[in-house]
Amino acid sequence: MLFRSANSHLDPVWLWDSREGLNEAVNTVLTVLALMRERPELRYIRGETLVYEEIRRHAPAAFREIRRLVRQGRWDPVGATFVQPDMNLPAAETLHRHFEVGQAFFREHFGSPAWAGWSADCFGHTPFLPDILRAHGLRAYAFGRPKPPEGRTLFWWESPTGTRVLAVSYAAGWYGCERDEVPSRLDAYLAAAASIPVSHVFVPFGLGNHGGGPTRRHLEEAAAWARRHPAVEGRHSTLHGYFAA
Repeated sequence: MLFRSANSHLDPVWLWDSREGLNEAVNTVLTVLALMRERPELRYIRGETLVYEEIRRHAPAAFREIRRLVRQGRWDPVGATFVQPDMNLPAAETLHRHFEVGQAFFREHFGSPAWAGWSADCFGHTPFLPDILRAHGLRAYAFGRPKPPEGRTLFWWESPTGTRVLAVSYAAGWYGCERDEVPSRLDAYLAAAASIPVSHVFVPFGLGNHGGGPTRRHLEEAAAWARRHPAVEGRHSTLHGYFAA
């Protein structure tokens, strides 16, 4: 089964200052909410509590709508970090603080912490990351870079202490896709599925990178692809839903 997970990762201070970046993040979320009203089948994953806090402060009606969608299981708060940090060079205390702040926000505003970690586009990881994740209630982790050893995209990540989490990386491409890329991306995931040891495949998509999430074209082309491949089961899914399956 292909678990299609819409997302819109954004580095808020990469190509702009913090005001521009956070404005882009809020506008992206407002666009996703409008699309979710049109498309009840759509599911969406969103990390980084800084972005949620900006929405809560500056678009309170949208934040209330997000809370309703969380209760319905359509909107998935994931990751539980304040922003996406580098997972390699910062001190362990810095990473612990990210998760402390993030999980506290999720508990207060969404009623429960996340248990699925999400790091769409960081550049490296400490080998002790499973210890840090488990210390904050996270028992699964999705990430993009670096590629896991031996081409494995689903595996138990075990730290030197023996602590482990279930980890998944991208079997094809990256966390997002271009406007016209969904059919070829789904073809690539289908081809890669033969080497994955279970029948569940994590398929992130969305414009991403500079903000921007799923689009109408993405959804229409995914539906058309599914009609051409009736033997392949697929669904729109949250990240927690994928790991639970």
